[in-house]
Amino acid sequence: MIEMGLEFDLAIHEVVELLLSFPEPLRPQQYSDAEVAPCGRRSIGGHAAFLEKTRARKGGIFLYNERVIYGLTAAGNSLRSQATADVDDEVGAAAVESLFTGPLLAGCHFGYACVREERIARNRVSVQRGINSIEAWVGRDTRKVIPGLYWMTLLSRKLADLHKVDIDKAAAEAVETWTISDTCLVFKMYDAPQRWPDRAGNGRLTGEPWLFDVAQVMPDVDPAHDLMSTLDTLRRWT
Repeated sequence: MIEMGLEFDLAIHEVVELLLSFPEPLRPQQYSDAEVAPCGRRSIGGHAAFLEKTRARKGGIFLYNERVIYGLTAAGNSLRSQATADVDDEVGAAAVESLFTGPLLAGCHFGYACVREERIARNRVSVQRGINSIEAWVGRDTRKVIPGLYWMTLLSRKLADLHKVDIDKAAAEAVETWTISDTCLVFKMYDAPQRWPDRAGNGRLTGEPWLFDVAQVMPDVDPAHDLMSTLDTLRRWT
């Protein structure tokens, strides 16, 4: 299973319109208001009518085909929208790589694709406080930092400039790079998504201030802190 995340400076209905233009293996065909089993999903039907419905939506939406699940959310009152997807292995890495290196994502702010295990290794921590086990996602706020360089990673030039990304240094660590419509940079960090353990951690990019490193989190979580203090610390790292 490949996890894919896409972040846009667009309203949700504009992201839906983009997803409906994806190539067949990745194009959604059904929807629901909450994540449900296949029996609870409704057909999208005609694209024009469906887009008119989504234009008036205030909350998120789930979109599906037989092999892909998309969850769309809006970030507060801004136009920032996020689409996360679980892509079945039968769709395959080739379809995802083709999407990242083609023109459809030229308006994307940030994007990543990797196996779930890589996302967990780079952006999730576990802490034990007495009988309480705390698990938290960290380093995912692109307003603060680049969350990671995953198997496939897309950065808009605007985002790269915001965080002063050393593009040459990042490209030197990648196996392949692309420029999309002169608005986005795409890095392929290893040949196949399952090869991520070969490049666990940030390697020669360790210490770069623009790139999140999960190893920085745990020293900030004082073992003497109580449960609430620990939660507060982890929230600062989100």
